[in-house]
Amino acid sequence: MRKAFIDELIKSAKDDEDIWLLTADLGYSFLEKFQQSFPDRFINVGVAEQNMISIAAGLALCGKKVFVYSIINFLIFRALEQIRNDVCYHNLAVCMVGVGAGYSYSAAGYSHYGVEDVGVTKGLLNLNIYSPVDPIQTKEVIEFFLKEKRPTYMRLGKNSEPLALPALFGSAKSGYVYHDSGEETVLFCLGDVLFDVIKFAKNKEGLACKIILLSKVFPLENQIILEHVKKAKKIATFEIHASSGLFSIVSEILVSHQIKTPFFSFFMRQLEDEPIDLKESIERFIQQL
Repeated sequence: MRKAFIDELIKSAKDDEDIWLLTADLGYSFLEKFQQSFPDRFINVGVAEQNMISIAAGLALCGKKVFVYSIINFLIFRALEQIRNDVCYHNLAVCMVGVGAGYSYSAAGYSHYGVEDVGVTKGLLNLNIYSPVDPIQTKEVIEFFLKEKRPTYMRLGKNSEPLALPALFGSAKSGYVYHDSGEETVLFCLGDVLFDVIKFAKNKEGLACKIILLSKVFPLENQIILEHVKKAKKIATFEIHASSGLFSIVSEILVSHQIKTPFFSFFMRQLEDEPIDLKESIERFIQQL
């Protein structure tokens, strides 16, 4: 995902001299290609994420389209005040690219988990939140940002995620449908948990379901969710995130429209000392649906 991001950014920067990239002493082996191609539009601010966001805001006020890159925990949690006040409040063209969604940095421990970021950012003014799972969707997010020129947060996995299966239909803004064996059960996914959900849902005998990836996480148009669930007898969300993420976003829409369909959720419930076997947990959850 990181390689897909930088490759697409370089392509776009060749045709747009207003594109800049900032990093806070991270991204080695990925960002050098941009630095070499556009040295005058690349800044490594050092270990200073808060300053990075303020510099990005200043560049955006001068008409630049700015991408900032860091690990999710440093980017979102350490620089939240600057994101809120400098970027979002002024509705500036800054795309914040956070790497390490979910447990991508599992060996580094809880300090590096990206499991609260959607919940933290979805309350910010003017902010679009995306969680693409493959190079095509990553390219789409970059294109949306360059066209809309508004605050954007794009969360990426750290590892070499497989290419997503070809979607049956959909888009980043309406959701991608990856499997449709019936509308009795609707499964909404956030991030690369999609791959395991597809695998285990297909293997469960008798489960007629529709699997949807919400690449654009927030804000969601209510009608998109309502259209997907109108014939459902069960609804579930899957995310490697705390309960304030996709579960919260979808449930608010369902409650506000008085949808009484049984609703289930798979998310990070507690911290554990031992590594969490996510695949086993997801499979067990799907078997209970």
